[in-house]
Amino acid sequence: MITEDYVSFETAKLLKEKGFNECCRAFYSPSRKLFYSSHDIKNFEDGKTIGRDIAAPTHQMAMKWLREMHKIQICVEQNPYDVWHYWGFSMSYIDEKINELPNPTQAFIHICPTKIPNNCYKTYEEAVEAALKYALENLIGSRSKDYDEKIIEFDNRINQLEKIN
Repeated sequence: MITEDYVSFETAKLLKEKGFNECCRAFYSPSRKLFYSSHDIKNFEDGKTIGRDIAAPTHQMAMKWLREMHKIQICVEQNPYDVWHYWGFSMSYIDEKINELPNPTQAFIHICPTKIPNNCYKTYEEAVEAALKYALENLIGSRSKDYDEKIIEFDNRINQLEKIN
């Protein structure tokens, strides 16, 4: 049977801290227990926190929120060795630079930690959870060192392409 996968308590807290306020059918109580509801649960109403429960979106809802609200795309894929890993890119940075490129399909920048040795997971769901945590902890509100290095690398690639043309 196919079931919905909800974010962990820790990720739900991070989402709330970053302003996630979409309607969810699940929530975490202060005791970290996941409950399901027949009505929609939100984190805020009129800008104020509602109770002590935390809305618990599915992995896909959280990924869509990051994409639509913060222009962060998360991708999870399996390598040939049956190990899952994640990567991503910032669409907002690409949007700023896209017109400077002779070939817009080259506008791609990795922002997730490909150099971290433990960036491999046994399941798709574990990789999604790790990617969500990474994006929420490192890419919203402040940029990570890895992100800044990739921006410099991207700018250098644009400069090289401009020299060719």
